Order: sequence, then structure tokens, then C-alpha cells
Amino acid sequence: MTKELPKGWVETEFESICKAIRGITFPASKKQFEKTSDNICCLRTTNVQSEIDWDDIYFVDKSYVKRDEQEIQVDDILMSMANSYELVGKVSLVKSLEQNATFGAFLSAIRPLGKVNSRFLYYQIKTDKIQEELRRGSSQTVNIANISLKKLSALKFLLPPLNEQKRIVAKLDQLLARVDSAHARLATAAKTIKRFRQAVLNAAVTGGLTDDWRKNKETSPVSWQRQKLEKCAEMRLGKMLDKNKNKGIMVRYLRNTNIRWFSFDLSDLKELQIDETERKALSVENGDVFICEGGEPGRSAVWRHGSNDLTFQKALHRVRLDKKVLPDWLVFNLFIDGKTKKLDKYFTGTTIKHLTGKSLKQYNLLLPPLEEQKEIVKRVEALFALADAMEAKLNAAQTRTDNLTASILAKAFRGELVPQDPNDQPAAELLKEIQASKSNKKPKQTQSGH
Repeated sequence: MTKELPKGWVETEFESICKAIRGITFPASKKQFEKTSDNICCLRTTNVQSEIDWDDIYFVDKSYVKRDEQEIQVDDILMSMANSYELVGKVSLVKSLEQNATFGAFLSAIRPLGKVNSRFLYYQIKTDKIQEELRRGSSQTVNIANISLKKLSALKFLLPPLNEQKRIVAKLDQLLARVDSAHARLATAAKTIKRFRQAVLNAAVTGGLTDDWRKNKETSPVSWQRQKLEKCAEMRLGKMLDKNKNKGIMVRYLRNTNIRWFSFDLSDLKELQIDETERKALSVENGDVFICEGGEPGRSAVWRHGSNDLTFQKALHRVRLDKKVLPDWLVFNLFIDGKTKKLDKYFTGTTIKHLTGKSLKQYNLLLPPLEEQKEIVKRVEALFALADAMEAKLNAAQTRTDNLTASILAKAFRGELVPQDPNDQPAAELLKEIQASKSNKKPKQTQSGH
């Protein structure tokens, strides 16, 4: 049973209270990115963020703008009409115009009709209810979801009296500004934790983390020795992916996308054919370090998931270290050298970087005594555990903050966020005015005088 609407509210179709205008189309080969007197700024789905992104823009010939209404206006609501399933229906409110602009065919500009508050519509579109209906009503083509104007026009929207719309918007602006502020503080905290981890690893590989330990041991940093990786490790690339040549049994394999810094993502393992000899030679064992050859060359993690039937493809290096080097120590150094660009000198290629086996053998590793490596790893693990605990609390706070936005919006559109005023003109009268305006007819006066 449908819940009764707040007094003075009506439920109506989208097309009764606003208009959706599709963006311009133009041949991809005709794109022009320069700003000239003959061109106009063209916003795309990537510009539809929490605030309009005016930095990543390009320009197209003005001749592609066929109608004046295809030029963006202040208070337009830009909606992504074609995008991934998660992003279709995403909206931005145009609060100001930095320059004359139009918008591409994958966007629509939503404009209210008559006395309907644009910000009120914007907030209603952002509710979980409308977003779910938009996604559910979209058609799917491969990985792209599309919203048709017909489906959009038929969506049911709630319309309160105009003055109540304004009160709701004012309250939402106030409350959601606080939520945005909380989001900003959480984002700053997340960056701080990230910097903390990097600082820990930088101190680890430069000796700062165990300076007190060495003093107590009456040893000196001079005891750290430089050594090329080929002198203390056995390395090899994995199996070439070739369906025409590969024979044998099907086994799962690790690839570049399964390697994260310090960890593995095993949620999407593929299979390949491999013979028994190769399978033994390309096995995966505890303590193996896997290093990305391309993508983000040098990204690496230590395997500690126990026995398995896995192998690995040619996009990965498997490194097995001798007893004087801990695998974690190698990954710590690769991470810091990657972040500080010291690792770049080992890469080949200009646009697409690779870390070849030949280059990896020459990687110059600073080695503390094994006892100190163990102490460093122990301290890093303890500090990272502290960072993990802080991050878990941060993620929980982020989830609560995300839910708070949805909760505030839901409350607003149940009519529970602001008090009602019996003197407000009912929305039904407002709707009559809009319909009369569309048909160029003067609305009839009601006995109440509203």
C-alpha cells in the first residue's frame, strides 16, 4: 500500500514538471580541443562530478549546436544518460558558468518548468529511490547502460508546494554541507595514513627505523652492503599465453592485475594450459616475490597463501631469494624506489614502461645484516597493523557518512525534514499553472484563492 503523501504534495510524472534536453552529436574525427572564436566548450560525462569539472574540457565547432536550448544555463541539472551501470543517472548542478558551453549526446540538461525549484529536483534525482529506478529502467549494451528520454519522462516525482521546496533545499544545503565537510576531513585522514605508511617504509630502507636498535647492538650502518639482485636471487618470467602452442592440463595462473602492493587479489583468476615440466618450473611457493614486468613495473608482493595449483604468466617476474635476504625487504625497497622514481632507470620503453628480466638482475639492493632485516620487518608490520586499525575505523566512518547523505535525502522526500505551512499554495495548484503555461491557457481560479 502506497504511503500517504504529506499534505499539499502531489506525485506526478517527470515530464509534467521539467524538460530533458539531449546534448549535441558530432563526428569523433572532428573533435577540436583548442579554444577559438569558432569553438564552444563541450562538457562530457567525465565532467559530471559532485561539482562540474571545468578543468578537463575540450571544444567543438559552434555549428554542432543546433538549438539555443543546447547551450548550458545556470541551474541546469546535467545527467549522465549513457555510462557504466554504476554511473548512469549521475547528476551535477550547474551553479555558475565559467564560459559559454554545450554538452555531449551522452548527457541531458534537465530544466524545471514554471515555478519548480531546480535544486529541489537535483536533490530528488540524487535519492537512492530515483537512482535505482534510473538504473533499473536503463537498457544494457555490453558494459554501457542507457537511459531513454521516454523512460525518464515517465518516472514518478514528488512535488511539494513551492515555498516548502525552498525550505527543503535550504535545509539540505545546510546539512549536506556538513556531510561534505566530514567527507573532506575523512579524505584528509586517508591521505595522512597513506603518507604514514610511506614514511615508515622510507625510514625502514634508509636505516632510520632501526637506528636505536643498532645503537643498542653497538653496530653501525656501514655494515649495510649493496648487492645486485642477481647475486642473491633466482629470477624468471612466467608462461607465455599462446592458445595455439600451449598444451597440457588447465591450471589457474597469476597475472599482472592480481598483484597489488604487498598483497594479492585472487578474486578473478584465469586459466591456461601447461605441461607437467613447465608446471614444476613455474610453481608458486611461500616466500616467492612476484614483480610486475609492465603496467606499474615493480609493483610487488610476497606469496604467503600456502600450497596451491597456481602458475604465473610472462607479465610477472618470480623472484626466489637466498637465505640472506628476506622477501619483504625486497618489496619495501621496490616500493620506495618506485615512489621516488629511482626505479625508473631500470625501465625500458618510452610510453609503455617495462621492467625486463635483464634490468631486474641489475637492481641494486642495499642489504642490512639478516638480523636487522628481521627487526625492520617486525617493526614495519607493527606500525602497519596500527595503520590498518586506523584505516578500518576510517572506512567505518566513511560508510556512516555515506549512509547519512542517503538518510537525509530520504527524510527530506518523506516530508519530514522541515515543518509544513498550511498557508503554502498546494502543489496541485502549482501543477495546474505549469500545465496551463504549457498549453498557453490561463489557469482557473479556485475558491480558496490559491
